[in-house]
Amino acid sequence: MESAFDIFWLAYPKRVAKIAALRAWKRITNADTHLIEILEGIEKWKGNEQWQNAKYIPYPATFLNQRRWE
Repeated sequence: MESAFDIFWLAYPKRVAKIAALRAWKRITNADTHLIEILEGIEKWKGNEQWQNAKYIPYPATFLNQRRWE
């Protein structure tokens, strides 16, 4: 069974620095309960013009630390 973090990781378009992303995930209070909200945020950002160029997609840890899904 996949963890909530694993689901996030597979959904995120830039898979780099997994350990840093996992640390950021663990710092989010009740991150597992926010999974749907986080995934919806990722989908919203995927449609953003900025994310059409991979070099402008933030690392997963940055996305999580800055709560960019909100």
